[in-house]
Order: sequence, then structure tokens, then C-alpha cells
Amino acid sequence: MKKEFLTNSTTVIVEGGIIKLNGHEINGYRIDELQNAPKPVQDQCRKAGVDFKACVYYGGAVIPREYAEEALKQKKEIQEEKERQLKSNVPGLDILREAYHDIERYHDEFNRMMDDEYNDGVNPPALPRYDIETLKAQYPRASAYLKAENWEMSSNYEKSDAGQKAKDAIAAGADIDETIKAMEAQWEAYCNDHIWD
Repeated sequence: MKKEFLTNSTTVIVEGGIIKLNGHEINGYRIDELQNAPKPVQDQCRKAGVDFKACVYYGGAVIPREYAEEALKQKKEIQEEKERQLKSNVPGLDILREAYHDIERYHDEFNRMMDDEYNDGVNPPALPRYDIETLKAQYPRASAYLKAENWEMSSNYEKSDAGQKAKDAIAAGADIDETIKAMEAQWEAYCNDHIWD
């Protein structure tokens, strides 16, 4: 998706949610009215005679409102497409996530019960409703996706990068065994290269 605007003999391109203007890329996630922009920006806009209703503060830049709205519209469409692709390529993801949340709930309630001296095992929490191993076997793509997502949340940037690549590949429909092997190989190679750091 690409849209072009012609302004004062300058072509502005909004593509993939990114605004390309005079060799610069502007990438933002929300539109702020100019009166909510940082004070120095507001002062510069007043000096330059910028119309506060026609322009907005977006991605650290003052740009016409229509560019920012088009960029956000494209980002929303991209996100919706990714979610649709994820649902079709990773069946059972919601079920597996719910099962993990149920197990987490059980452990939290169990720990609270044990910390409560008046309920030390008398009223235990309800057991988890799901058998994780059965669900992982039933939904191997979802299981692989969640493993990659877990790696992506790592504090180590290389492990996180390997997880993100694997997660994106699985969401796009790649072979899960090859993807997980590549993820683990990337991390192992990094560990071997930095073993003496």
C-alpha cells in the first residue's frame, strides 16, 4: 500500500505506514495536536506561521494532518493483515495461551493460599482445566510460536532477535521444525562465539 501526495512540487510518499519526505523517513504511532507538542516545537511553528489545525506533531515532526492519518491507517491495515495471517497459519494459539494462563492462575492462587495462615490448604484453588502436553501435541505450530515468542522476550538481544525471526517465520507459514532449529542454531552460534567474553 502506497499513497503519494504532491505538495509545493515535492512528492511525499506514505508507504507501509512510513512517511517519506525529502529523503527522511517519519515513523510514528500516534497523532498529537500541535498545541500538545513540546513547547520549543510550538514556538517554532508560531514563528513560521504554521496552521495549528492543518498540521500535527507525528513521529517527532510537524507534518500535514492528512499524511499522519494516512500513515496510521496503513499501519492499522498492516496490523490487521498480520493478525489474520497469524490466525490462519497458527491454529490453536488462543487455546494454548488460555491453557498457560489457567496454569499460571492456579499457581498464583495456590501460592496465595499457602501464604494465608487461615487457609493453609483448607480451600485449595481449582485445578487447571487443560493438559498442556496434550494441547502442545494437538497444536504444534502454536507451541512452536509460543516458544519463539518466549525467546523474543529475552533480555539478551541476540536471543531475542532469534526468537523474533522464528516467530515471524512461523506466523508467515514456515516449517516449524526448520524454524526452531534455525532459532536454536543462531543462539548456539552466538554463545559459542562469545564464550570467553
